[in-house]
Amino acid sequence: MYVTINKRHKHMTLEDTSTRMRAEDHEKFLKLATRRVNSAIKTLTLIGNLSSRSNYDYTDAEVAQIFRVL
Repeated sequence: MYVTINKRHKHMTLEDTSTRMRAEDHEKFLKLATRRVNSAIKTLTLIGNLSSRSNYDYTDAEVAQIFRVL
């Protein structure tokens, strides 16, 4: 299996390179993993948007707390 990441559109695709796994279970994994990782990328991008000082006011302690939690 390998991962293709499209940085411009901020998504990834998992592709199968193995034939040893049960096809049905592996397809389910690929579908769910792709969806969940793309969702995480989108969410992290939205969190990154919070760094705009022109739109938001926050303290360094609040930023540090976010990093600790993540």
